[in-house]
Formats: sequence, C-alpha cells, structure tokens
Amino acid sequence: MSTTLTTPRRKASRRPVGPRIAFWSYDLFPFIVSGTVTGKPDADGRLRMKGRGAGQWYEPSLILPEAQGHALQAAIEALTEERSHTVGQMERGFRARLAAILPPELAATRYAAANLPKRT
Repeated sequence: MSTTLTTPRRKASRRPVGPRIAFWSYDLFPFIVSGTVTGKPDADGRLRMKGRGAGQWYEPSLILPEAQGHALQAAIEALTEERSHTVGQMERGFRARLAAILPPELAATRYAAANLPKRT
C-alpha cells in the first residue's frame, strides 16, 4: 500500500503586495497616523514604519497599497491644514473680541498683553 503525501495549498494573501501604507489610531486630530511599511509583521501583527524610530512597532488599523495610501494621506493632510487655518482664524477672532471687552488694567497683565492684539 502506497501513501501519497500532499501539502495543502496556501490561501492567497489579501494583503497588498509591494510598497504599503499603514494607518493606526492616534489621540490628536486627525486621530489617524500613517507610515510606509518596512518588513513583515511580527507575531502580534505589528509593523515597523519607515522613519518612525528604530525598534518601534505599530499596530495598524488599515493597510493600503502605496497609491491608495498616498491618496488617503493627502486627503487627511488637506483636511488637517484646512482645520488648522480655520481654528487659527477663530482663535484670532476670539482674542480680538476678548481684547475689546477687557478693562485696560486686565489687558495690560503679562499673559493678556503677550497674547491679545493691541487696542486701536
């Protein structure tokens, strides 16, 4: 009686092949950070990222092929820049309004004088 040994076929990986961009959670806006994947995941699925520090591992929430990853990075960066500009405008507006209502003795205090526009 002859026994034939066969090895099971490996399932095709659904991970992107080639350069990849990984995204993971962060505690500040935009609450997502990304980086270019270098190497293979460790036993826990964590990855190393290009330019993110030697010996640091990240747990991705999403991994995309390079082109899609860069497109998403660009969209996130554009939104972040728009938010920064809008928040800056709001901040300047509120500082001007505060400067307009503060009595002179409060407007002259160290922090107010350093952070509020001068009255005209």
